[in-house]
Amino acid sequence: MSVIALSYSSLRRFKRTASYLWMEDTFPMVIFLDALKKAFSWGRKKPDIAEVTSQLRIMTKQLERQRNKLEKEERDVKARAVRARKEGRTDAYRMYATEMVRFRRYALSIDRSRLQLLKILAHVTRAQTTAQATKIVERVSKILGLLGDSTDATKVVENIDEISRRLEEFEIESSITEEAFDSTGESRVTTDDLTAAMAEIDREAGVAEAAPAGPVSETEELEDEIKSLEKELGM
Repeated sequence: MSVIALSYSSLRRFKRTASYLWMEDTFPMVIFLDALKKAFSWGRKKPDIAEVTSQLRIMTKQLERQRNKLEKEERDVKARAVRARKEGRTDAYRMYATEMVRFRRYALSIDRSRLQLLKILAHVTRAQTTAQATKIVERVSKILGLLGDSTDATKVVENIDEISRRLEEFEIESSITEEAFDSTGESRVTTDDLTAAMAEIDREAGVAEAAPAGPVSETEELEDEIKSLEKELGM
């Protein structure tokens, strides 16, 4: 098979996978937020806290499953990149390295979303042990009410900044940003991104020396925070 044919086939597979993951990751988020609104039962004085926390737990698990799928895709692409590097197939090697970076970005974006949802869940859960539980959940319900009845993912993202501001006003220890809920990630791969990925692949292929340990990455920091909150919440 020629390099051109291989590149086209792989690119087509990547686009198909990325499209599938976008639909699985973004639209469940919209469906989830809609479920939260129903759980709060707008206008009711006492929101159903049990249903709200249950929905939050379900969504974090859904995101975790999607993150695991992306991680597997990234490992598979990296293995193909290493093989291409060893065989001297430069074009394929470069293309696989680019795919690897993109999959990692998708995974990182999902981890950000998971962390924000866990922070909200932790806040609501802690509040249940205080007399302010209902008041806090009512405040959260009003914030999420900014989403209206929209099922359009772009409209959800457009309202994230306002939701973040309201959360800060109510002193909820969670800062939801557009970036955290944009599970599609940034598709453009910079030269620096590609250079770092190719250097990593070169080391795996045995054509470059091992690099010294670097600082803790954002992914590692997010994983530590997520594990800490999951432990607190008994998940």
